[in-house]
Amino acid sequence: PSLYSNELFVRIDDFNWMVGQLPPPLLEQKSMLALCRTRHLQPLVPCIVSLTKNESHIAINFDRPVRAITPGQTAALYVGKGLICLGGGQIWMHGPTYHDLDITLPPLLHPAGSNDLSVQHRLREN
Repeated sequence: PSLYSNELFVRIDDFNWMVGQLPPPLLEQKSMLALCRTRHLQPLVPCIVSLTKNESHIAINFDRPVRAITPGQTAALYVGKGLICLGGGQIWMHGPTYHDLDITLPPLLHPAGSNDLSVQHRLREN
């Protein structure tokens, strides 16, 4: 549980948008649906992308826990079934872990990569 979190944050100034600016849904509604990858070879993970209240950070909230969100690595956002890259930025911090929140991990987890044996073992157990 100490390696799993549902959210991460990227400083808005550290995010590089392919079109040079925030996508219209993020500008207009302050949130949007996307897919995110935080590790090389990690499957794309459904998420909600939003601006923090002071608009200094981009918050990325996942639909299930993601393993080992690590500050300094890159979060890349995609739309169009993963065919269109919106951009990416350096992860500033992750949200509270399941250990921090003292809650049990759900049975379905997002794999951290194609060789993530922890998820494969967990799936066999359930």
